[in-house]
Amino acid sequence: FVASASVLDQPGQITFQLPYDTPVGEARVRVDRDGQRGNTVIVRVNQRVPRLMVSINDYAVATFADTALPWPATPGVTTRPARRGDTLIFYALGLGPTTPTVVSGAASPSSPLAEVPRPTFYFGGTGPIGDAATAEPFFAGLTPGFVGLYQLNVVVPD
Repeated sequence: FVASASVLDQPGQITFQLPYDTPVGEARVRVDRDGQRGNTVIVRVNQRVPRLMVSINDYAVATFADTALPWPATPGVTTRPARRGDTLIFYALGLGPTTPTVVSGAASPSSPLAEVPRPTFYFGGTGPIGDAATAEPFFAGLTPGFVGLYQLNVVVPD
C-alpha cells in the first residue's frame, strides 16, 4: 500500500497486506527493489488479529451512514458527536476468514456479503473488566468492493 522514507516518523516503513490465503504459522517476508534482493524476516501469522483502524488524530476510523465522522469539530471535515442509538460504521483489519470465503486479492462482494462472527464492542469504559457499555454489531464482515477492509456496523448503546 505504501513504501516511504518516512511515514509518521517511521523511517523506511512499508505497509502491505498479507494475502488472505497465507497459512497460519511462520511466514517469510522479503522485499526486492530494482532487482536487488532484500533481507528475509520471519513474521507470525494468526488466523485473526482484530484491529480497529485509527486515524492520525487517534480517533477511530468510523463514519455515520451519511459519511460524517464522529469526531470533535475538525476544519474541512463534516463531524458531529455520536449519541445513543446512532449507527456507526467502524473500519477494521485482521478479523479473519469470512463466510462465504473471498478469493485472495479479490474485491469483497455485495451479494452475498462476506461476514465474520460478530465481536463485542465496548463503549466508554475500560473494556471487559470495566464499566463499559457493550454492543454487538448488526453486521461484521468485509466492506463490499474493497480488498481486505472489514467493517462493523453497530448501534451506540445506552
